[in-house]
Amino acid sequence: MKSNKHKKTLTIGIAAHNEEKTLTRLLGDIERQSLKPTVKLEKIIIVSDGSTDKTCDVARSYKSLPIKLVERKTQRGKAYGLGQIFAQATSDVLIIFDADIRIKQANMLEAALEQMGKNKADLLAIRVQYERPKSVLQRVLAASCDMKETLFESLDDGNNIYTCHGRARAFSKHFYKKLIFKQGVSEDAYSYIACVEGKFSYRYTNKARVFYQLPNSVSDHASQSHRFYRSAKNRKKLQSSNYKHFYDIPIKNVLLANLKTLVKKPELLGYYGLSLYLVNKDREPHASAHVWETVTSTKL
Repeated sequence: MKSNKHKKTLTIGIAAHNEEKTLTRLLGDIERQSLKPTVKLEKIIIVSDGSTDKTCDVARSYKSLPIKLVERKTQRGKAYGLGQIFAQATSDVLIIFDADIRIKQANMLEAALEQMGKNKADLLAIRVQYERPKSVLQRVLAASCDMKETLFESLDDGNNIYTCHGRARAFSKHFYKKLIFKQGVSEDAYSYIACVEGKFSYRYTNKARVFYQLPNSVSDHASQSHRFYRSAKNRKKLQSSNYKHFYDIPIKNVLLANLKTLVKKPELLGYYGLSLYLVNKDREPHASAHVWETVTSTKL
């Protein structure tokens, strides 16, 4: 039997803002995870970023988990919360989750650790998968997700900036202790660029996965799309001529991914129409003053 000093240590980090319901479910999922004796879950660092609901009460209620709560009274954003998690983590591996995802694999944490070791990865992108669509809108959005997944996995076996999703990632201590996020830029894209530019190893895996809920209203989808669009605009803060190539996608890959998806899911046509509608809506005078609210229908 190996002694504790040979165990691989793990910390989980969660930055949350008003996630009392989703955090309850996620912590329950973590509580049910199966870990080998060679792995020690040292702590779960939860940063409550200006939450005004019972997010902190939920974190305190899980006595069976090694939770360390960082309670911030003012909201500073996800990148700042992740920075606090990185500063306080000391484990061999740090896995970060959005608070509104679900874990359904009984050994998801083990699978992620195994893939990190197998691929000698310093940054591991964990596959994010949508829950089964229940409405017409969700089926339309699911078709678009399938198309994008087909497209992104066709680029360098999935090892690219587009698979580095913010919902779930694993970091080696060697990398996360050197990673400092810039405010106002997309932290997931930034982590990928920092990994590659710093000569660390990046890998994407579909062996470990988490689940998320698709928006169930056009307004929620619009709010989410606006948020992603703003993140994309902020890439300009990242992109010099040295960075632009990370985002390049051959047109043949785009066309092939769309054709493959259309054959299986003609609902993708509905996504084209929805996208056109939102683009035209953005041209309206009031669109620039749009206030992004919390997207509630994506909360599992």
